[in-house]
Amino acid sequence: MDAFCREHPGEATRPAFEPFHFCASVEVTAPLGLQAWTLNEFRQCLERVGHDSFHFHFVVSRLRLRLQSNDFSAWFTDVLGLARLAALTNQIDICTSTIDDARAQVLGLVDRELSA
Repeated sequence: MDAFCREHPGEATRPAFEPFHFCASVEVTAPLGLQAWTLNEFRQCLERVGHDSFHFHFVVSRLRLRLQSNDFSAWFTDVLGLARLAALTNQIDICTSTIDDARAQVLGLVDRELSA
């Protein structure tokens, strides 16, 4: 930014049309009363949870657990022994997908596993 501002001094001092408001977030977790013991139950719950729950388990978990993975993949591997499903789920790129798209991809992978 420093280099850009030096090269374009007029741009650096030009006011915006609207201010940028910096915000902070606080993570608060609360159990939803949903639990899955099987892959089929997981699928049913995944259809019902909101964006915030999906985001927590699929995106935030990568930071929280300091893994290069997500809660879903960890459960698929550690509890169900479905390493391939876990690996495929972990390959979903949340940066190029919306939450709805990522959820649909996970559901598709689960459906494929259930029909195998």
